[in-house]
Amino acid sequence: MTGPLTIGMTVGGAILGKVGMRRRRREERRRRSAERKIATRTQQSLIGSIEGLRGEYQQRAGFVRSEFNLRQQSALQGYMGERSAMDTMVGGTNLAYSGAAETASNRLDQSFRTQLEAENLGAQQQMSSLTRGFESELRDVQVGLLNLERTASQRGYSIPSMGASFNTNPTGLGGVV
Repeated sequence: MTGPLTIGMTVGGAILGKVGMRRRRREERRRRSAERKIATRTQQSLIGSIEGLRGEYQQRAGFVRSEFNLRQQSALQGYMGERSAMDTMVGGTNLAYSGAAETASNRLDQSFRTQLEAENLGAQQQMSSLTRGFESELRDVQVGLLNLERTASQRGYSIPSMGASFNTNPTGLGGVV
């Protein structure tokens, strides 16, 4: 029993359904557009943070280098003072070329070399730790970029792919010396 009333209601429902779907699709496009804008701004912010990280770690590396240089200068000044005192003692006692004087001189030289090697090793360890910290923070930025891309894909919009080609190489920190 399909009467004119039933046919009219069916046609009216179809028209209202089409209008409702069009409105929902439009709202969905607006939502995706707004999300895309936020994701793109977040992506640019993450990429922009890299220069700040690089600057911070370059500054830290500069501090390590300055500290290393100061320790080297201090060690050299100490050595030169001890060497001068030893030379004065040896010259004043006429022990030049004696076995005891040679042994003391060799110990002083070896002690100085050991101190310099220890300072160098310490500075290299600090730089290595700094480099690892920088690499870790760069990887955190990369993970953030990849998560943004994944979320965008899941939500039905796209943003420029930056995470996969992201370079986590911490160039620019330099070495100790």
